[in-house]
Amino acid sequence: MICDVLAVASTSQISSDRVLAGDDSPPIAPGRLGTMKRRVRVQRILSRLPMLLALAEPAAQRTWRWLNAWSLRRKILVGFAVSLLPLIVLLAQTVDDRFTARRDEELRSNREFAEAVAATFDVYASDVDHQLLAQGFTLGWRFDLENPPVVQAYLALNRAPYPNLAALVFTDPDGRLIAADPPDAVGADLAGQPYVRAARESRDRVVSDLLVAPERTAPWFAIARAVRGSNGNVAGILIAYVDTSSLGTVMRADRRGGAAYAILDRNLRVVYHSQHPELSWPQREAAGLEHVRAAAQGQIATAEEFLSPIDGRPHLGAAVPIPRLGWTVMADSPTDEALGPIQDAARREAIVSALTALLALVLAMLLAVSLTRPIRALQRAVWAVRQGDYNQRVAVGGKDEVAELAAGFNDMVERLQALEQEREAFAAMIAHDLRSPLTAVRGYAELLRRRLPADGMRERALESIVRESERVARLAADLGDSARAATGHLEIRPERVDLAALVEQAVERLRAAGTSHPITLDGDGQPLWIDADPARIAQVLDNLLGNAAKYSPPDRPITVRVRGGAEATVSIEDQGPGIAAEELPRLFDRFYRTGQARGGPAHGTGLGLYISQEIAAAHHGGIHVESTPGRGSCFILRLPLVPVPASVSRDS
Repeated sequence: MICDVLAVASTSQISSDRVLAGDDSPPIAPGRLGTMKRRVRVQRILSRLPMLLALAEPAAQRTWRWLNAWSLRRKILVGFAVSLLPLIVLLAQTVDDRFTARRDEELRSNREFAEAVAATFDVYASDVDHQLLAQGFTLGWRFDLENPPVVQAYLALNRAPYPNLAALVFTDPDGRLIAADPPDAVGADLAGQPYVRAARESRDRVVSDLLVAPERTAPWFAIARAVRGSNGNVAGILIAYVDTSSLGTVMRADRRGGAAYAILDRNLRVVYHSQHPELSWPQREAAGLEHVRAAAQGQIATAEEFLSPIDGRPHLGAAVPIPRLGWTVMADSPTDEALGPIQDAARREAIVSALTALLALVLAMLLAVSLTRPIRALQRAVWAVRQGDYNQRVAVGGKDEVAELAAGFNDMVERLQALEQEREAFAAMIAHDLRSPLTAVRGYAELLRRRLPADGMRERALESIVRESERVARLAADLGDSARAATGHLEIRPERVDLAALVEQAVERLRAAGTSHPITLDGDGQPLWIDADPARIAQVLDNLLGNAAKYSPPDRPITVRVRGGAEATVSIEDQGPGIAAEELPRLFDRFYRTGQARGGPAHGTGLGLYISQEIAAAHHGGIHVESTPGRGSCFILRLPLVPVPASVSRDS
């Protein structure tokens, strides 16, 4: 909007500048001005598109990540449920359209019914008025109004054909009752009644509002007309009192179903109700209904739902005015009766639709289970193969894509198993075949060092031969342990040992090897008894401490903590480069080395952590690592504790 105003203002300014400068160029045509405004609006929308896309992209990415976290089975079920939504919306729209059409039809019928009742009542009031007009003419021109018995007889004669008239009375111009039929009220003073005063001042009929009838009968209303003599002066007032309870016999208006009508006076009180002729005075108050108030103002109004002041139930209806009387007619019907068939049909359709949707969801669930069951079996098999179990196979059934995938997986696992067996056999062969030659080489090197004369160059060469032969021997030993661990034949000789003492010995070995790292041993000094092979646990500790020293910068401290509790834990914390999060899951795989280890100066085979984890698992424990790149790593060895040996308890 601001851009539009600025565009128009700029265009107006250009035109004004042209006029002030004496420019004779033609002004901008209105059509061209509209084109310019549309162009500015389009440019504004296009300029906002990148911002809208930038705002929508993170939400779309979050939604996509959220959906990707779902299982395939859930996606199938949710997708099927979403596909049912248009049908459910269509059904709801259809029911709503039918409901709206039925409600509109009922409102139209009530409006037409109210209009018919209003016309009928207007005709009835006009008929009574015509009778009063004829009787008043006769009384004013033919009768001696000073003779009450004659007037009384005339009134009785004219009231007889109208049983719905509760009374027919004649008063003098001052409102004193002269004659009446029935004659009980003769002598009463009606001068204070508004309709009497209005009739005396008017040449037309006057219709009163609802009146309280004597002796607790049904309320009345009065139709009054002035009686004028031959000289044109008012000779009296002729009044017909209508018994409201008898209007039903006069109107004879009815509708099929539960529809009813009510006639209301100017004060919006119910004069007559077709289904409740006898109402208490509070029940006759209808001024609280909005559509009735609108009809009292001369408008035709409808109400889709309102609480009836008579029975307190929800109704819908219409109200129309009676213009010549200032009265109102209301026609309404209970909502549950008018819309009940549609509601019942909608309820039945909803139940059938719900059962159909439930059946469809059950079928979709069965389909999802049948589709995802082999996929989940394949997923479990893949996980087992990742853990080194190459005996896993997936059942192949059918000829669909999933069956082909399962067959391909089985073939792949068979090949991997064959390759793994060949690799294990090769590693075992290498470990076995290298052990004897390496022992001989190292032995000859040691013998030469003792027998030959001292020579610096020769000493260094022999030390290098011994060192390298020991390294290759350790490599052969690691290959052998790796092959035995992969086949489940890792040799363990458990005995009751103190883990704290084993840790202390491992720390002393590392210090004796001449490491430059300060090592801190943090323990409570209490023994931690475990059932373990001390040589194997020492192998694990030496490997973890050696890795901490190997991959940490020189002179950086190494902290070793020994703790008891529910289980024994040994944590070895260094201040090395740390391990990336994406490499942690594969850290204990056989032959795996991290990127930093492969690119660094430290040598290794990728077997140490694998063998350590297998040894810990063989002792019903495990090793896990916590690492932050750039801040170091912490390897934690967990082993189950056992009771204190009886011999140690006796010594204590």
